[in-house]
Amino acid sequence: MFDTDAELAAVTRHVRRDPLTVTVLLRRDLRAAHDEVWDALTDREQLSRWFALVAGEFREGGRYQIGDTTSGEIWECRPREHFMLTFDGPESLLTVELAYAGDFTTLQLTHGVPISDAGSGAEALVVGPRWDTALVALSCYLGGEPLEEPVTSTHSQEVLDLTKASIDQWAQVVAESATATPEEISAGQDSALEQLTAHR
Repeated sequence: MFDTDAELAAVTRHVRRDPLTVTVLLRRDLRAAHDEVWDALTDREQLSRWFALVAGEFREGGRYQIGDTTSGEIWECRPREHFMLTFDGPESLLTVELAYAGDFTTLQLTHGVPISDAGSGAEALVVGPRWDTALVALSCYLGGEPLEEPVTSTHSQEVLDLTKASIDQWAQVVAESATATPEEISAGQDSALEQLTAHR
């Protein structure tokens, strides 16, 4: 069990839009040592416990596959600092950076989606909640209370409620960022609910 409000409040969220890309940025502090966080993010056995089954070559220049869906190439990997990879498309870039401070490790996740796919900042309503739920699963795992199933395959009501609350939070962030119209945000919320919750 986790506190949905507390977990969502632990994350700082931003949306940016430029002529080429819509980018979501999430940042949160994790109460775990730097090496523990890095290993949870990059060790395939640990990933299978909290995130998903991930196959491939975990090295710079290697390719990976998440389950039967997402795949990509690892562009950069500086151990215990950051990695960058393509995420289900050569122009969709995911970067994860770590910084250690005292009892916490700060994780920053940046995911840029081509504007040709995103259309507007409302794309954050689909992309952002997926990473919110992943960060909650990671936090629970590092805290010794992992979810019953990896977050990408779970059908729990708890994760469903978290996803719905996250979509609402991202709608506020997108509105404040002025990267989408009210109509685009409303349509984006409907699309996100359909994609992220309808089949759970």
